[in-house]
Amino acid sequence: IKELDKKETEKNSQTWKSYGPLKINWSSWKSQDGNFVANTIHKSGKPLFIAVNCSKRILNRTGKNGDWRDWIIPREEFEEELLDDLCKNKNI
Repeated sequence: IKELDKKETEKNSQTWKSYGPLKINWSSWKSQDGNFVANTIHKSGKPLFIAVNCSKRILNRTGKNGDWRDWIIPREEFEEELLDDLCKNKNI
């Protein structure tokens, strides 16, 4: 029962933040190969992953088939805001 209660608490403690067309599960950020990866939902309703490399200030996301696309430099204001918000919190 404690395990079930823990999972329910974790589910209810998710924090979502909106950046442009993206809604990011802020509590899902994980470190992976020097990058930070999070669950994201596009405004179209499509789930995807977003990756951020704070030291290089670049972004990546999964495409239609779930494969990672190419890394990009931020072009939109919301992309810059995402980098700023995440990277200052990660103290990098």
